[in-house]
This record gives sequence, structure tokens and C-alpha cells, in this order.
Amino acid sequence: MTTPHPPRDPSRRRAALALAATALAGAPALALAEYPRGTIRAVVPFAPGGSSDALARLYANKLAALWDRTVVVDNRAGASGNIGIAALAKSKPDGLTIMFSSSAVTWNPALFNKLGFDPIKEVIPVARLAESQQVINASTSRFPTQSLREVIQWAKERPGKLNLAASGVGLVEAYFAVKTGIEVEIIRYKSSAEAARAILSGECDLFLGSALNIVPLLPTGKVRAVAVTGMERMSVLPQVPTTAEAGYPDIQFSYLFGAFVPGGTPSDVLRELNVALNRITADPSVVAEMVKLGWTPRTGSAEAFGVEYRAEIQEWKDVVKRAKIDPID
Repeated sequence: MTTPHPPRDPSRRRAALALAATALAGAPALALAEYPRGTIRAVVPFAPGGSSDALARLYANKLAALWDRTVVVDNRAGASGNIGIAALAKSKPDGLTIMFSSSAVTWNPALFNKLGFDPIKEVIPVARLAESQQVINASTSRFPTQSLREVIQWAKERPGKLNLAASGVGLVEAYFAVKTGIEVEIIRYKSSAEAARAILSGECDLFLGSALNIVPLLPTGKVRAVAVTGMERMSVLPQVPTTAEAGYPDIQFSYLFGAFVPGGTPSDVLRELNVALNRITADPSVVAEMVKLGWTPRTGSAEAFGVEYRAEIQEWKDVVKRAKIDPID
């Protein structure tokens, strides 16, 4: 999941993270007498067990320790995340309800006709905490030389013949097709694990998945990673080029993981929460856990995340329109 967003300068990102680690390490303790007062509810719009849930629990534990407050994780799964997002949107805007979510928060406004919440007015971005780029993987039985250019050229010469394995609705796969200008058949599976098995068996030609799903498949020789979708190569796959290095700079996207509060939350609370979350993200133990789960840490202001959030919602709406995906009622 990383979500598509404008290319960012990786040196600036590293500098920002280093600056946060330095500046925030010496930041004064938050004004606990003013905020937060009471138990904090951390809404997670997915069932327990996934990497997003694991990250949410990590941040909840760190916030509890930082603020000396009780933080309760509230998993509100269902409707592709909409139930949990709506629960946040309808909560009291006092800073005591925080949602930790992945890219569903930017996908769903494009995928659903009826959300049950206003994604702009009722869901306010606080901090983009992490992102996870995807690995583009090809079946070795279909593409012996295994370059991204070969895959795309093959697909352009055979419109509609390339099979992409997708978990869920296939929005990321539609993004890939739109950005490369190819016609594909998206075969949808219930989970990433099922989609990974499909390319392993040769049932599908291409699969865009996380490093956690892909790395264990590579020793079989049946699947080869041809590119990664971020701005930098991945430490776990240093030999695999980025899409830009492979000749396709427009194919850049990552799943997001971020924190959100209800619309109407006071600006001073928003700023204080942003500082706390950036401080946690700069913690070496948090960075290590993120890397283990396949995520890359991010820090930054709520204002910058808000700009990205709104741009990504519009980007996904454009993809849905161009890919002629029927929104869900």
C-alpha cells in the first residue's frame, strides 16, 4: 500500500527524520495537565493481526508510556475500513480518539458511493507515520529475462492478455495499468497470500505485493522481482531497481500508515499530537519494528500530511475513473 503521491526527494526525507530524532529527543514533556485528560481510544479500522494493526498497537503502547495515560485499541473492522473510519468521524473532537489507518482512508472515497462520513471535513490527518512500497513480481515461466520493460512491452503487444493477481478490489493493479497504458485482466483474490500463491503456481503473470509477501517466494525461482515502486531501493532487495531506474518514473506509489482525528479537533491539540507521534517515530526501537514489518518511517507536519492526503484521494478517484471501476453502493 504504499498510495500514489508526488515523488519526494529521498535526501530530504532522511534529513527530516534525522532532524526529528535530534530535535524531539530533547523536546520537553507534553503539558499533561492540559492534554490529554482521560483515556485515549485508538481506533483501528481493521481486524487484529495485520501489519497495520501491529503498528497501531506499537504506537498506542508508546503513547501510553509517553503520556502516562491509558490507551485502548479499538478494532472496528468491516466494510473495507469504512466502519472504523466512520467511528472516528463521529467521535467527539477532543483529541482522545485517534485513528491509525493504512491506505483505505484514501482509497475508499474513490471506491464507495456511500461512505457514512465526509473524508475531508470529518477525517483530519495528524501525521504520516510510515509508508510501504510495493514489489512488482513477474512469473519466470512467462517472462524469462525478467525486466519491467519486457513485461510492459509484452502486455502492449497483447492487449488484455496479461493477468494481474490482486487482493481485494485491485485498485493498485488498476493504477499500474493506467500509468503504463496497458490493458490487463485483474484476477481478484481474497487475500495477499492467495494472490501470492497464484503467481507462484503460474495461474497469474504479475503480482504487486509487499516485501513480506514476496521475499519468501523468490528462492523458488518461479517468481522474480522486477522493480520496486518507491523512490529508493529496498534494503531487503538491494538488487531490485526502482521503477524510475527501470525507465518508468511515473509508477511510484506506497501504502500509507498514518494517524487521524475527528474534524473539529482544536489546532493546538493537533499540533501537540503531531509532535508526540513524530517523537515516537524517531525512536530507534520503533524504526526497527517498522522495518521488520516492511514499513519505512516518515515524519512531518500535520499540514504537509493534509496536502498529501487530499491529493491522494483525488489521485485514486482519477484512477477509478480512468480504469472504469464501478464504485460500490
